[in-house]
Amino acid sequence: MAGASRTLRDGTSAWCRPAAGWGAEMAVADGQVRHLAWHPSGDALLVQDTGADVRWWRAAADGSAAREPLWASTSFTAGDGTVVQTNALGQLAWSPDGQWLVGIEAGRVGTDVWKIAADGTSAEVTRPATRASWPNVLASGEIACVTAGADRAALSVPCGEAAMAMSPAVDVAGPI
Repeated sequence: MAGASRTLRDGTSAWCRPAAGWGAEMAVADGQVRHLAWHPSGDALLVQDTGADVRWWRAAADGSAAREPLWASTSFTAGDGTVVQTNALGQLAWSPDGQWLVGIEAGRVGTDVWKIAADGTSAEVTRPATRASWPNVLASGEIACVTAGADRAALSVPCGEAAMAMSPAVDVAGPI
C-alpha cells in the first residue's frame, strides 16, 4: 500500500488511503498515534502508540489491522553499557535496507541517538554535542540528523558532526 497511497494518523488510528478510492484502517491504538514510518519493503508500518504498554508496533500493510510489538525486548544495552527503554525512544526511522532503526532518546542534558537492529539483536548509541532530532539512515549507511545550532536548526551528516553549510542559510526541520 505504500507506493501510491497516503498514510494518515487520526487520533487513535493509522489509515492507509490509496491515491484513488477509500482507505483501509491499518492499526488501532490504545492511545494517540504519534509517529508513523513505512518499512522500506512497503509491507509494514511502524506505529508509535503513546497509550500502550509497548509503544512501538509493526502494523501489517494488508489492511488487516494486525499489529505486533516491534521488538521482543523492552530495553537495549549499547556496548558502553548505556541502557535505553524502548518506550523512551522517539522519531524512529528505518534504514534503507530495513535492517536497522534509528531514533532518539531525549535526556535532561542532551540527546542520545540510537541505532538498533530491526531484529533487536544489537544496539549502538552516540551522543551528539548538540541536541539532535529526526535521525535517518542514508544509503551510504551514515546517520544524518537535525541539530540545534547557535542561530538555527541545521543538517548534520554524520549526526553530531559540524552542520552542513547551506546557501542560502535555512532552518532545517524534520523528518529528514
